[in-house]
Amino acid sequence: MKPILLIDDEPDCFEIIRAYINIKKPNIPVYFAPHTEEAVEYMKAQMRNKKGISAIICDNHLSNEDNTETLDGDEFLRTIRGYPNAPDMLRIRKLEDITDRKIRKFISENFMDFGEYQQISDFYFNGDEPLLIMICGAPDEVNTAGIEDVPLYIKSLRGCKKLAQKILEDI
Repeated sequence: MKPILLIDDEPDCFEIIRAYINIKKPNIPVYFAPHTEEAVEYMKAQMRNKKGISAIICDNHLSNEDNTETLDGDEFLRTIRGYPNAPDMLRIRKLEDITDRKIRKFISENFMDFGEYQQISDFYFNGDEPLLIMICGAPDEVNTAGIEDVPLYIKSLRGCKKLAQKILEDI
């Protein structure tokens, strides 16, 4: 079974989800990435090994390990799908076409070149796509443009257990 990737800078929800999934389906690995940069590295490794991911669960409010500017979860999901210029939902074919400076910087710093970024996006989002889920303690702060199809769960202890149940139903 393909693993689940959870991106969250606070491990509380991750622990609940992992414990629940380990009890119900112990053969499904759950990988925790505390920030989007580590998530990208994990996604690259999975692609190199020709393995996918069954679900990507992403918190909206994220920090990175050195507390510098990073993408919020909604920006990350749009970007990794290949649509960083929401609400304009055209696939981007060169770095210069990305209108948001923060997203351009993220791609430049986390991928060898624009071609590698496209490979990752195409590998995960051209066919057997992972289930995408957004979690947030303040759902009204999520910019859903371009990710309207992504379910949004309130980040709470009870919400994380419901989320784990939903993941197992959908993967």
